[in-house]
Amino acid sequence: MADLIRHTGMVHRWVEQMIRARAAERADQASVEATLPADRSQYGEWLTDGAAKVTATMRAAGPDAECWAYGPDQHVRWWARRGAHETTLHHADLVLALGGEPSLDAGLSADGIDELLAFLPYGRRTKASMAELPTGGETLHLHGTDGAGEWMIRLTPDGMTWQRGHGKGDVAVRGAVGDLLLFAYGRYSPDHPRLEVLGDRGLLDVWKAKTTL
Repeated sequence: MADLIRHTGMVHRWVEQMIRARAAERADQASVEATLPADRSQYGEWLTDGAAKVTATMRAAGPDAECWAYGPDQHVRWWARRGAHETTLHHADLVLALGGEPSLDAGLSADGIDELLAFLPYGRRTKASMAELPTGGETLHLHGTDGAGEWMIRLTPDGMTWQRGHGKGDVAVRGAVGDLLLFAYGRYSPDHPRLEVLGDRGLLDVWKAKTTL
């Protein structure tokens, strides 16, 4: 729990610093002061203080203000969207840490999968590893069973491409879209009882190994 709070609070302060400075380059996270209070009873206040500050800075800047970001959309709006999904994911981490099962909003989760697939080629951990994916046109299908979305992912010599829609994949993962989001982020394994895998499990394992953040 302390690790989760420290990470989330550090990200709040890191992003707030870059937006406030309208940074043109990525700031070093080590330069950000994000030390947890010595008194654990103050963890909640420390976390919410960072969240309030980054939210206020985003609103003051506006969505179209320029700021360094991963990928081509170098604007504050990119960080607002990423922050929404990072918060959703880490709330799920909290629920899982307490032994519960997260229940995620289907619409927000569908946008979260869109955002993640768009982000993967630019992520610090995934940018290099994705170059090791197969390139023979292999396809993966994420099949949302609650009507909130489906995705077709294709692995090509030019990299991974994706689009919304139904199709026949070499491997398919079926489940509620919120559960597919947790799977895509590595919180659920393919063997999770909320998911069903059909097709080439080996391809799925390779894709997961190279794309998990």
